Amino acid sequence: MRTNIQLLIGLCLTLGTVQVGAAVTGRVFVDSNRNGIYDNGERTLKGVSLSDGWHVTSTDASGMYSLEGFEGMRFVFITTPSGYMTQQGGYYRHYDNGVGKYDFGVEPMPAGRIGKDGSHSFIQISDTEIFNEPGYTRWRDDLRDYANSEHPAFIVHTGDICYDRGLKEHIKIMNTANMNTPVFYMLGNHDLVKGKYGEELFESIYGPSWYSFNVGNT
Repeated sequence: MRTNIQLLIGLCLTLGTVQVGAAVTGRVFVDSNRNGIYDNGERTLKGVSLSDGWHVTSTDASGMYSLEGFEGMRFVFITTPSGYMTQQGGYYRHYDNGVGKYDFGVEPMPAGRIGKDGSHSFIQISDTEIFNEPGYTRWRDDLRDYANSEHPAFIVHTGDICYDRGLKEHIKIMNTANMNTPVFYMLGNHDLVKGKYGEELFESIYGPSWYSFNVGNT
C-alpha cells in the first residue's frame, strides 16, 4: 500500500510540473490562395488533431482549437488530415513564449494520390549521407523522376540524414516543393549530434521529433 501511495504522489507531482504553461489557440483552414494566412471566406476544418507535445485536442465545428501548453513546450503541431497536405514544415510551429495563437493552413492533396478506398503508395528512403560523395544531388533527381511517374502519397526519410552538414543541407535538396510530393523526415542515431539535447539541431530544421499525419485509412 505504501508503495502504491508513493507512486501516486510521484505521478501527481510529475503531472503537476508538466502541465504548467501558457494556453495556445488557433484554427486549421484550407489555404486556398496558399499565402499561409487565414483570409475571410476560407474554409475551416473540423476534427483535425493537434498537440503541444503533451496534450492532444481537435478542432471544433468552426475549425478552432485550444491547447493547455506546458513548461518546456517547443512545438504546436497538427496531424495533417487525409486528403490534405502542407508545404514543407507547414504542419508545425516552433513555440515562441508569449505568442498564444497559431493557425495552420492546409491544401488539397494532388489528385490521384489516394484511392477512393483509401489505398495509396509511398516512397521510403534512408541513410543518404549526402556529404560523402561528389554530385550528391543525382540520386535526388532520379527519385523525383520516379515519384513523378508513380504518384505516391508521400516520401519519408527514415533517418541518418546525416550529421551536421547532412542535416543542414538535406532539406534544401529534397523538400515538398521541389519533389512535387509531400516530404517527411525522421531522425536516426547519426542525427543526434549536439546541443542541449540530441534532437536539438534536427528539431531546429525539421520540426518535432514526434508527429503524425493521416493518409487514406492510415
